Amino acid sequence: MLPPYLEAFNIALQQFQKQFPREKWDTEFTVSLVNDFAFFSSRVEDDKLKYGDTIQFLNNEIIRAVNVTSLMNVSSHQAVLKQLLDHLNTFQLTEEVIKGIHKALMNFPMAWERPFNPELVGEYRNESVIGWREPVDHNHCCPVNFYF
Repeated sequence: MLPPYLEAFNIALQQFQKQFPREKWDTEFTVSLVNDFAFFSSRVEDDKLKYGDTIQFLNNEIIRAVNVTSLMNVSSHQAVLKQLLDHLNTFQLTEEVIKGIHKALMNFPMAWERPFNPELVGEYRNESVIGWREPVDHNHCCPVNFYF
């Protein structure tokens, strides 16, 4: 049995699939969706790329000099999202899928801010998120510790 938050995600996904059937998406919509999601999902971990630079890079256009690690991260997010969309009609979020996504995104040393630890790729880690990435509880104006 899935935890309630995964069940809730899967219900929301089914509603999305009914409202926006995959077979009705044209190429322009699909590319735009993948690029936007790649930008915003990679931005959670890395705020160095600007939206315009990201979209140009993902569309194979020339961009100004930026951090190579940032480009690799956004590229891996794009690849994962393309794969998820290819299986959207049968997709179900499970812990195995979450770990598989983590493995796809973190399977190269430059994706890690800390020393690369291959044993943790695709697994949960028990380390707090600290530093500039530390989330803030805006309702209480204080940092929140999350463990992954």
